[in-house]
Amino acid sequence: MSSASIERMMKIIAAILAGGRSSRMGKSKALLEFDGVPLVDRMFKTLSELKPQIDEIVISGSLPKRITIEDEKPFSGPVEGIRMVAKSYLGKAETLLVVPVDLPLLDANSLRPLMSTFEKEKPSALSFLQNPLPAIFRLDKELIRLCEKHTSVHGLLERLKASCLAVSNTAFLTNTNTPQEWAKIIGANL
Repeated sequence: MSSASIERMMKIIAAILAGGRSSRMGKSKALLEFDGVPLVDRMFKTLSELKPQIDEIVISGSLPKRITIEDEKPFSGPVEGIRMVAKSYLGKAETLLVVPVDLPLLDANSLRPLMSTFEKEKPSALSFLQNPLPAIFRLDKELIRLCEKHTSVHGLLERLKASCLAVSNTAFLTNTNTPQEWAKIIGANL
């Protein structure tokens, strides 16, 4: 077997975190339309552009008309979504890429440096500097164990001694939690 074949045996699962209440937004962020496409579908398309590096894409949360991995403890935050996906794929995949649904400017090219750095350096976890999500994790029992002990992604990354990747332009990491933030993003996109 060639070294390229051996390297490609590492299975990568990508998870879209879409299980929040969206209480500050007042309606489901996952179903907000950006350029006429719901954010959850837009993120799915973004991650699909990373195939074949990513083997499978899943949605964490409960959304109508979509197959999802639901949280055992609904509305417990993003770490619960990470935990449930990790539990579902433990032993079936080695790596878990996690992206929140509410980053409308995130594109595949923005995620490529995160993935290539993770593959090269093989840390327990990697995120962008000053931004806990998106993040990529080594999918193992330790990740699940730490998810059970932490409620914040910051705390989880800290305990995993995650590496951070600096980027010069962080516009793609603009998060939309409120109607004001959403209006700003839509205005910038016109």
